Amino acid sequence: MPGTTRAEIRTLKVGRYVAIDEDAFKILSMSKSKPGKHGSTKARIELEDIFTGQKRSHVGTVTDTINNIFFMKQIIDIKTTGNSKISLIKQELKIKIM
Repeated sequence: MPGTTRAEIRTLKVGRYVAIDEDAFKILSMSKSKPGKHGSTKARIELEDIFTGQKRSHVGTVTDTINNIFFMKQIIDIKTTGNSKISLIKQELKIKIM
């Protein structure tokens, strides 16, 4: 998925942003269970869709990978001259939110 990188669930933190099933979510809370006799540690993530506000949960092992989202921030400087000419200077910054 463009604009994302893969990371293990165990490395995620509350307040960060992830992409699941082509939707963007903010992590509201995380909980991890103890490993069982024949199983691995599970993680439960409570998520909120950043566009609709719907809440959702995701359960997986702590070694599963999930998409981290990159945000593109644009800064535009507007300069005017005495004879009503406007020039725009556009800068693009990649911000990695993990």
